[in-house]
Amino acid sequence: MQSLAGTLRENLPQSGVLGSASSTLASGLENTGRYLQQEGIKGMAEDVTNMIRRNPLPAMLIGISLGFILARATTRS
Repeated sequence: MQSLAGTLRENLPQSGVLGSASSTLASGLENTGRYLQQEGIKGMAEDVTNMIRRNPLPAMLIGISLGFILARATTRS
């Protein structure tokens, strides 16, 4: 992820609205890559579990919404 962020920084515009968006995206990818290196999958799972315990209602609503969206996406002909 961090190398992808570097590639984005090199190839996307540096100024204007698109430059700002690409810089934000690259920073997010770098932070995510750093987080995964430090915490690993187990640490990430623990963080998600703690977040769900602290916020059960929003987590349940997100789960129901994702289930609805997946059901709609898979049943369309």
